[in-house]
Amino acid sequence: MDKTRLLIIEDNRLIREGLAEMFKNQEKLEVEAGSGDQEKLDQEIDRFKPHVILLNSALQRQYSLEVVQRVTERSPVTKTVVMGLALSMDEINEFMDAGATGFILKDATPQKFIKTITAVAKGEIVLPLHYTDLLLSHIVSNTIVKEKITPGESVQITQFELQLLKLLSEGLSDEELGEKLSVTPESVKFHIHNIKQNLYLFSLLDSRPD
Repeated sequence: MDKTRLLIIEDNRLIREGLAEMFKNQEKLEVEAGSGDQEKLDQEIDRFKPHVILLNSALQRQYSLEVVQRVTERSPVTKTVVMGLALSMDEINEFMDAGATGFILKDATPQKFIKTITAVAKGEIVLPLHYTDLLLSHIVSNTIVKEKITPGESVQITQFELQLLKLLSEGLSDEELGEKLSVTPESVKFHIHNIKQNLYLFSLLDSRPD
């Protein structure tokens, strides 16, 4: 795609306009700001056809989860990034079940916002690093429990890589991971690449420190 069309859904005017201002000089983003008015949402989606929606997790009318559900049903190709001052694991789980694939805190840097939006537009899942276990359990639920793919197809990561995935939540370097797992840093890099290829956790794993 030439440009990513981003629709901001935020009912606080100052925040909405501030976000739009932050993105306006991004050459690869085409931005439109929406008020969060429930009656206008469908019209905005139909007219603007956003690739990504940046959604306040706590709209004043308390229907943010419903927005994600409606977007997923009405426009399956549109991705949703949920932003909030703080997001609990239960909230993230509910939003993921509704169809959201990206999450970001409101105090994140402009660079982090752009990186998250770009990654989600490409079909990646973006979570704060310390939610690794939640993402893993969500993947297992959606692939085996909900039978989106067969169990045989879902066995794409080894027990060693599962252990590595959980350790990644500690933010360790390749050298430190290698010491914990008794392998070389090169082996760690290889298995991380394999996890990325099989589970599409590019943005999650790339956010860890080198």
